Amino acid sequence: VLGAGGLLAQANPPVQDNGILRMLTNYRTVPDRYEFVKPLTSGEKLQLAAAASFSPAAMLSAGLYAGFGQAENRFPTWGQGGKGFAMRYGAAYTDQAIGAYLREAVFPIVLHQDPRYFRMGGSGFVRRMSYAVSRVAVTRSDAGSNQANYSEFLGAATAAGIANLYYPAESRTVGYTMQKFGVQLASGALF
Repeated sequence: VLGAGGLLAQANPPVQDNGILRMLTNYRTVPDRYEFVKPLTSGEKLQLAAAASFSPAAMLSAGLYAGFGQAENRFPTWGQGGKGFAMRYGAAYTDQAIGAYLREAVFPIVLHQDPRYFRMGGSGFVRRMSYAVSRVAVTRSDAGSNQANYSEFLGAATAAGIANLYYPAESRTVGYTMQKFGVQLASGALF
């Protein structure tokens, strides 16, 4: 889906899937040496969300979340064993896919925001780390200016609300929904 001659060819920098720590796929990062980057079309934003949703990294992280849920016996009504793990895995993967489409396609299309991460280079570790974490709250508009990352917040909040449809009844509380919202934001900052 992405790569040379693909999604971000021509005026946009080539997509480099160097991965995070050389292991997890990373289609959202724009190298720091590009000053002007053409805005993504609606179709390209949808392709970016699809790439994030169906990547090995999405499957791996869903497995990690499911494994933690299994170990804690979160949602005991789902049980243990293969069936319980499958339920937890399906829910975690669905959380990620819905979140990715909302944060990287739906809200960026509606709000004219760029879902990509524009790397900061040439600074010390602390400054680069602070910048990276700040991108949860600040993003680039399609016009190239910085603005509040409404797509991230609205996408994470909407995904947390939608999760109430497929999680067990005991999790359908304001507190748990807020916790899911927080996990979505924290995951965005981490990755």
